[in-house]
Amino acid sequence: MSEREYLLAIGRNVRAHRKRMNLSLDELAEMLDMDHKTVQRIETAVKVPHITTLKRVADALRTDVRHLLP
Repeated sequence: MSEREYLLAIGRNVRAHRKRMNLSLDELAEMLDMDHKTVQRIETAVKVPHITTLKRVADALRTDVRHLLP
């Protein structure tokens, strides 16, 4: 798996968990105290999330960070 594919898989997992919780990008961003564009960039693999950011996202989505990884 290439780095790009890995990041896309993380983004898809974040989006899937967000959708399961019926959260919009804005709602998740507000929970994380981030701009919604930042969350969007993570979901579309434009931005490489720092591991601490990924942990915050996982916590907000009430999941373990390993469930966001491919």
